[in-house]
Amino acid sequence: MKFAQPAYFLFLIGLIPYGAFLFLRYLKSERRRKSDFSVEAIKEFYPSHSIKRFFVRSLLLLFSLIFAVIALTNPYTRESLVSVPRPVKDVVVALDVSLSMNARDVYPSRFEAARRELIQILKIPNLRASLLLFSGKTLLTLPLTQDRQALSLFVQELEPGYIRSEGTNYRELFEKILQEYDHTQSLSKELGWAASRVPMHVIVLTDGDGIEWPEESLFYEMRKRDIVLWVEAFGSVEGASIPLYDENGEFTDYLEMNGQRYYSKNQDAFLKDWVESTRGYYVSYSATERLSEKVFQIQDNVGADAVFQDYLAIKNSIFPVFLLLAILSLLMGVIL
Repeated sequence: MKFAQPAYFLFLIGLIPYGAFLFLRYLKSERRRKSDFSVEAIKEFYPSHSIKRFFVRSLLLLFSLIFAVIALTNPYTRESLVSVPRPVKDVVVALDVSLSMNARDVYPSRFEAARRELIQILKIPNLRASLLLFSGKTLLTLPLTQDRQALSLFVQELEPGYIRSEGTNYRELFEKILQEYDHTQSLSKELGWAASRVPMHVIVLTDGDGIEWPEESLFYEMRKRDIVLWVEAFGSVEGASIPLYDENGEFTDYLEMNGQRYYSKNQDAFLKDWVESTRGYYVSYSATERLSEKVFQIQDNVGADAVFQDYLAIKNSIFPVFLLLAILSLLMGVIL
């Protein structure tokens, strides 16, 4: 027999003073009887069976408390693993961590606005999300996971410049997305997940300013695999200068290129073409709508990408047995 909540056994310590109280009460009663009555009177008014009944009643009440404490610990004999199918939604989130995300044409900054959107997106029910960070390079930071709280905590610690590389390489980003899709499909087969042929959703949070742009063939491959892009742009078409900060977070200067201050602009037309190529959805952060509001429709419109076989440990609890013993002991103690 095992116990799911063994900490409740600490309550048994409280039974020690209770037992001591019953014993002292009995001794006090005995002393009072001997001082008030003769031996013959005690035998007449307090027969031996009444003393035995007192002990039996006390023991029954004591056992009732012991059984109640054991019931609180939720005792069980063994665990059985039960396979439970659970639908999940696969989402790949790509977050731009290039220095241009420091620009403040979006309040309070491009990156802070993107971070807030991402935290909202992670609230989608039954979500398995993976996180890609990209700038001049692309890094798979977290693979597909349902631990959205851990994802949120990690995102809250990020800052632009997390990946030390210049510019934003969108070509490498989409190549990495294709690799992750193929890897996920093969892994699903190995683990026995019943993956169905439904779109895989990729959410790109970026400012739309890049140095390496993807070829059309990449979008053709993404469309063949039913990869749908959801893009939200946090930069303005007019552009903004990029502030630079030191290790202590103090402003130092603005980014310059060729001796002139560089202005980071959202290449709006490119982003819209990507979305149209994959039958996705595009939002500019300056608009009244937010991508997080649209992404919530993934669950409603599409359903689940896969059925994940979750194994739950079902405990064969014998809690009712000890609860019944506690009630019976209490009733017998009261009746006697």
